[in-house]
Amino acid sequence: MFPTSSWTLCFCYFFLAYLCLCRFSTFVRSLLTSDSGKQKVTVRIRRKRRRRGRARLSMRLSRRRVR
Repeated sequence: MFPTSSWTLCFCYFFLAYLCLCRFSTFVRSLLTSDSGKQKVTVRIRRKRRRRGRARLSMRLSRRRVR
């Protein structure tokens, strides 16, 4: 139980860091690109966030089962 829980915690921290990097990269792109580019990037981010949200829900359910 302990090794699995520690692995899930490490994965969560890595996932959060990955999201921060994605947000920072999109912020830099918005500064570099024009308004039309911003709209396209935001649409892509929204689609990805929806998919990740579903994955997060499944991960939360699995965590509850493990605990």
